[in-house]
Amino acid sequence: MLHLHDITKPFTPIFFTDDCIEFLIRLYPNGKFSQYLKNIKIGDIIHVRGPYGNFKYESNSFQTIIMFSMGSGITAVYHIAKSIVENELEETKIHLIGGFKNILQIPLKKELQTLSDYWNFKCTLHISQMQNVCNIHGINIKSGRLDKNQFLKYLKIK
Repeated sequence: MLHLHDITKPFTPIFFTDDCIEFLIRLYPNGKFSQYLKNIKIGDIIHVRGPYGNFKYESNSFQTIIMFSMGSGITAVYHIAKSIVENELEETKIHLIGGFKNILQIPLKKELQTLSDYWNFKCTLHISQMQNVCNIHGINIKSGRLDKNQFLKYLKIK
């Protein structure tokens, strides 16, 4: 949780160490919190709370994990997928399925491409406002919204 000027918003870190933390934050042109964030300078103090939740993944607990995300929510599942595929003893396969309005709004593109080089990671992204067919190395791009029928198809439920 980031707290700035009496506004608190939840964000998932994309990188952190003992003395540094990075967030993926989408700025909205008319967003009040976005305006505060745009004006932050080096040395300004931002209050951070968390982490929250107690999700714990046990290595090799599943044969396959299907992860669904929409928009910037991909940051929450990205770290789990990354830790699984980077573990040489891990045999769990990951299929990350995301939904976005357009290609330009896909965060972590390079990071997803890197994960796609692992044998046990697959990424499919649904783009609802795709004008032209395009390819992104290692990522399966589909035109159209990620809807209930798509969810059921990926989960193989009829």
